[in-house]
Amino acid sequence: MPGGSVEILLNALLALLFILVVRSQNRVRAYFLRILLLEPVLVAGGGHKDTIKPRRLKGAGLRLRLSENRLHLPPTHGAMRTPLSLFSYLLILASTVSAQSAQLDFAPEQPYELAGAQPRDAEVRDFDRDGDLDIAVCAQADFEISVLLNDGNGNFSHDEPFHTGVRSWGMGSGDLNGDGWFDLVVTDGENQATAVEVYLGDPNNPGKFLQAPTIHAGRFPIDALMDDFNGDGLQDLAVCNNVLYGLTIFLGNGDGTFGPPYHEPSLAGFSSNRIAKGDFNEDGIVDLVLGGFSSIRLALGAGDGTFPTLASPSGSGRSVAVADFNMDGHLDVAGIYIYTGDGFLSLGDGQGGFLGSIPFDAGDWGLDLAAEDFNLDGIPDLAVAADNFHQVQVFLGRGDGNLEPLQAFSTGPEPQVLAAGDWDGDGWIDLAAPYRNYGQTAYISVLLNQSPVEPWQLLGHALNGAGGQPLLRGSGVASAGGTLLLDLENGAAGVPAGTVVGLQSNYSPLYGGILVPAPDYIFQGLNTDNAGQLTHGLNLPPNTPANMELFFQIWMLDNAGVQGYAASNGLMVTTW
Repeated sequence: MPGGSVEILLNALLALLFILVVRSQNRVRAYFLRILLLEPVLVAGGGHKDTIKPRRLKGAGLRLRLSENRLHLPPTHGAMRTPLSLFSYLLILASTVSAQSAQLDFAPEQPYELAGAQPRDAEVRDFDRDGDLDIAVCAQADFEISVLLNDGNGNFSHDEPFHTGVRSWGMGSGDLNGDGWFDLVVTDGENQATAVEVYLGDPNNPGKFLQAPTIHAGRFPIDALMDDFNGDGLQDLAVCNNVLYGLTIFLGNGDGTFGPPYHEPSLAGFSSNRIAKGDFNEDGIVDLVLGGFSSIRLALGAGDGTFPTLASPSGSGRSVAVADFNMDGHLDVAGIYIYTGDGFLSLGDGQGGFLGSIPFDAGDWGLDLAAEDFNLDGIPDLAVAADNFHQVQVFLGRGDGNLEPLQAFSTGPEPQVLAAGDWDGDGWIDLAAPYRNYGQTAYISVLLNQSPVEPWQLLGHALNGAGGQPLLRGSGVASAGGTLLLDLENGAAGVPAGTVVGLQSNYSPLYGGILVPAPDYIFQGLNTDNAGQLTHGLNLPPNTPANMELFFQIWMLDNAGVQGYAASNGLMVTTW
């Protein structure tokens, strides 16, 4: 049989074997996947070759001629096929090269004057319903709320502030009466006070509010948020109190009024000052995180407006933020210690508990946190209002619960609060930081995110093994002639591995995990080092087109895995 025919036959057999790998859950599939990971690529003529070649596995409208090692795009509107050498050669690096963290770039702060002194909290909503995010700021030292309306380009203006009957320490927002306009609540910051004032958005005067009946929480209410706590489809209100009753719940009536206050007995003696929400035991019911001077409490919702079950993440909480920082599918909690300003991440286990805590240096006197994806790589990042440094400090997430070194951006003096949102509609998350200004007239610093595009996105779906959750990150130049580096960490030590590459995503069940790429190629013969790491380099040819998506995932043999395998998260890059 001619050599070319043998090669075609071998390709067809490999494609058939991989279909079995993806679609079957039996021993045959396990055997064939083991072959794909362990055996070097069989080349025409029946021999083995140490040089690793990409192996074509599946359709996606493309073909591979191994004699040229080129992909061929299908013809479009009668045009001739254009060869595309996506992976002209494979480079295995001897040592692990860490992926470079993206550099953020925020424009210099633009200050806007606030009505009240000593700003304490901010809410981000589209208060005038023009499609742009606005910012409301309350003041601890005055009876005024500033509502800054956004023109869609990141420029803010406001009319006369509206006056309240309290010096407010905190705010909450939501649609309490179901009319489509966002409403506000503000808490009374006096030590013996209990008042929470309610203001309904005025449909006839966008960006303005009408006062509704005042309600009363525990003593010294500080922060508030809204959600549906009892599953009736109406917005309810949670208020955290610092002196008496750590948490008060008001069930909404749907018309801007509430039922009687419910003081959660399990938190009666807890002094809380910040509140956040999420579903930490993944039962579909909202849970609450309360930051306090001595500790943090996670209160698991029962679905009826009560929160009787508690857990304790590490540390105390001047401020708290919620996100999946280690990309394992479970929510985590970030906090700042009250007296030191040091930060920590408590990693959730998805069952209402926590697996441990990872510290980070938040600088001196960090006051507030915001968890967002500031570089658009699919990984939550963390921003800190650093009061003593007059900065916002941003820590890019690595996707494994650790954070990159801080990047600092100047604000006005003594930033107290952080607000995050896309102020100018460009798809990037911007920041705003109300600042105290040494007790003088207060301002808010608006910082527009002008960072360069980060083409890499983590897609999740890692399958844990002996090293925990394998983390795959990408770096390099994803354009014509550039070199991509796939950097794997947290794999098992010294095990065979293979990189699966696809031109589209697949998300097929495989060995208790998820195969993310549609498997167009497998690069075989890889091995993790003694630290469970490997770096896989891919060179893109000079004619690589822009705006093409490539999907990657590394699978490994791992006896500690669910069915003897582990896998990294999926990873996508868009060429430019």
